[in-house]
Amino acid sequence: MYLLYIDESGTKDLHRGENNKEGNSEYFVMGAVLIKAEDLSDIEEKIQNLKSTYLKDPYLELKSTAKSKTLKNNKNKDEFLDNIHQTIAASNCCCFGAQVHKPSLQKKGVLENRDQIYKICFLHILSAVNSYLKHEKINESVTVFIDRVDAVNNKKVYLAYKEALESKSIDFIGFDKKHFSPSINFVDSEFTIGVQIADVIAGALWRGVEKKKKTYSKMLLPRFPRDNNQEYVGYSYQQCKEWK
Repeated sequence: MYLLYIDESGTKDLHRGENNKEGNSEYFVMGAVLIKAEDLSDIEEKIQNLKSTYLKDPYLELKSTAKSKTLKNNKNKDEFLDNIHQTIAASNCCCFGAQVHKPSLQKKGVLENRDQIYKICFLHILSAVNSYLKHEKINESVTVFIDRVDAVNNKKVYLAYKEALESKSIDFIGFDKKHFSPSINFVDSEFTIGVQIADVIAGALWRGVEKKKKTYSKMLLPRFPRDNNQEYVGYSYQQCKEWK
């Protein structure tokens, strides 16, 4: 059995061009990590050991960024983040990403409201994992986890997931209740290391496109799917251009 954890980075509001408010990002990115159930304890232990070494509170939620005040007095923030990304890169897992460049998709008419920003990215992530499983001929079940936000957002995510399960699109052939959990599981990221790892992945990818800071996204490259020629395949990291 596999476990799929998904999280996001960037804002979900439509971009307003010249009138865009400060803090509203151009890009919205989702990151995901697929872990074999028996490998979860190993990666959890490694991440928890790093948190215990560097953080005043070893149970503080891991984020894609860190505040110096949360670290022990003699610990360096950049060193902590380097070690987190290197640990993920060296672990037995698969990473996926999908990005939405809001201004260009709004201009093309692909995005008409803020809810579609999340949905199009979410569907691309799900189809990417489905494509990976088919390509690798993996015939095992996948249980899907995502961070709980609020009742309104959770309902939208639940409905989008159900829509994907029922989709007849070529990208979702095989994405059904036999292979994927019939319902998505909402969890508290504070106590779910898998979602925290997905947050780190999403944050690294988002900073790569939004801030042009690619140090951490490059660190994670070894964990993104590649073909037999070691070339990155199309579903590793997707630029959302149209609906699935």
